[in-house]
Amino acid sequence: MSEALFTDIVSTLVLLSIPLIGILFIARYSYILPYTDLIRKQLDTYALPLGFLISFFATLGALTYEVVYGFVSCEFCWYQRIAIFPMVLLLGIASLRNDKSIKLYIIVLALLGTAVSVYHWIVHMIGIYGSQASADSLVPCDPDSLITSCSKTEILEYGFITIPFMAISTLLLVIVLMLFIKNKRSTFDTI
Repeated sequence: MSEALFTDIVSTLVLLSIPLIGILFIARYSYILPYTDLIRKQLDTYALPLGFLISFFATLGALTYEVVYGFVSCEFCWYQRIAIFPMVLLLGIASLRNDKSIKLYIIVLALLGTAVSVYHWIVHMIGIYGSQASADSLVPCDPDSLITSCSKTEILEYGFITIPFMAISTLLLVIVLMLFIKNKRSTFDTI
């Protein structure tokens, strides 16, 4: 499969995940949507395996870009991977054991990764729609070094989807799924 086709497929999935995140968030915290109770019950049951699948395919995508298509990861990309890659193992084991106590740890890990991803995405948007020199001043790496600079955008789809945005959508989707998991001692009204 060509890199352009792979990027188109991934970008389209990311684009579709944006309204999904919103719909799931509304279903979790309101009764506006029909079948809210059914959605909550099903996602309480399947949030762990779905989170595992999302993190697995995000990891597979990141490794495909690096190994198959030769993209070199920058420093910020590695920080995002530090958040996403362990989720495969943690959510996989938690899914097999139906261990819902992992919820808080996954949310914290995903929030940290989201913070890095949002900053990285903002740097990319400044570089694309503003000044590349300004974007270069916001990153810890040297933009002229042999290693890929955090301010350089290798992928831009639909005018805003970059690799950091792909990480944002992955991490937010995992966070929203984890919010559906009921604590043993509480109802849906608490984290």
